[in-house]
Amino acid sequence: MMSLDPHWFSTMFPVIYFSNACIAIFATLIIISKVLQKRGFLTASVSVEHYHDLGKLLFAFTFFYGYVAFSQYMLLWYANLPETTAWFARRGVSTMEGIPATYGTYTPLALVCLFGHILIPFAGLLSRHVKRNSFGLTFFAGWQLVMIYFDMYWLILPELEPTLRFHILDLTCLVGIGGLFLATVVRTAAGHSLRPTADPRLDEALAFHNI
Repeated sequence: MMSLDPHWFSTMFPVIYFSNACIAIFATLIIISKVLQKRGFLTASVSVEHYHDLGKLLFAFTFFYGYVAFSQYMLLWYANLPETTAWFARRGVSTMEGIPATYGTYTPLALVCLFGHILIPFAGLLSRHVKRNSFGLTFFAGWQLVMIYFDMYWLILPELEPTLRFHILDLTCLVGIGGLFLATVVRTAAGHSLRPTADPRLDEALAFHNI
């Protein structure tokens, strides 16, 4: 993704991608666990205490993502190097004069990522009640997965298209690749126990309680 612009560099970018991946994994775990429980699986294995912990991890990496994303912006803004500031200008995050008008089309998407991917879920997941509420936690897990999609869009598309546009192929590719991945996971999981029965600390994990 960084090589889409060979002149741009950022030591924070891998950390941002890592934090996004962690948000995605915990959000997916929450949703999959809820779906399995509705189907009658894991009913005695995953309790509200486990969801509370998953909610704390989802909140922690949401906060961490906001921290490293802001750190990257602050460092590149402070350095003010042409090789790095142009990267943000193409994504609609600039007040420089003389930049192409098409760059501004990405500004709404940048604001969606700022508020939707950082500020709103940060405020929503801050409460202990939300982390222990089935609907609230599942809602923010799904919300963050959608925001990660928009974030990937914002990171990649400006290097390929000067003007923001949404195409049906963007969604169908996600559905197609995601469907193949989900089918593979379901087929693999069907032949194995969903509980780690050989784990010597399984009983301790099942009896876990938050403080």
